[in-house]
Amino acid sequence: TGTAIMILITILTSKIEKREILGMKTLTHMGTLLAFFISVNVFFDFFDLFVLKYSDEIEGIEALALLTGRFSVFFAFNFIGLFAGLFVLMTRKGRETKKGLTLASLLTVLGIMNYRYYLVVVAQIVPLQPALPEHYYVPTFPEMMVFFGVISISLFLYAVMTKFLPMEPMIDKTATDIPMAATVDRTATDIT
Repeated sequence: TGTAIMILITILTSKIEKREILGMKTLTHMGTLLAFFISVNVFFDFFDLFVLKYSDEIEGIEALALLTGRFSVFFAFNFIGLFAGLFVLMTRKGRETKKGLTLASLLTVLGIMNYRYYLVVVAQIVPLQPALPEHYYVPTFPEMMVFFGVISISLFLYAVMTKFLPMEPMIDKTATDIPMAATVDRTATDIT
């Protein structure tokens, strides 16, 4: 998700500030990396499913039943988001345009958000002891405030840093002011 978020932030910042931060070649390379990372993620997700499916443990069987039963919407959106993002990145238009990269990144982030939900919430429902009832987790008000605080501080710091730190490459003007022919002639006369 880090690569998808970096692509989204870069494209969003360049739209807001109306200037190019990264060239299209770099964004295309980031899209290729995102496609690779999505492929690895999908591989590990399928591996997790196989472990749950062929597990002899009651917890694994119960977790798979929850994922494919009550929480199948989140489970499906995880794979739909990842596969749709990967499909967009597999096309040239999706990989080499800002709209395609934005769409693929958004789909990937939404898919991973669904994965995180069922990783945390569904995992806590399955009781660890046979006699215990199901557990439920609902974030408390302080937990939600910490979450929103971290997001707010991150956005604020990003806004401040993009405003005050230089985003353009530094060019040494003294080296570019001298024509190449003059430097070649000068070194030739210095040698003789």
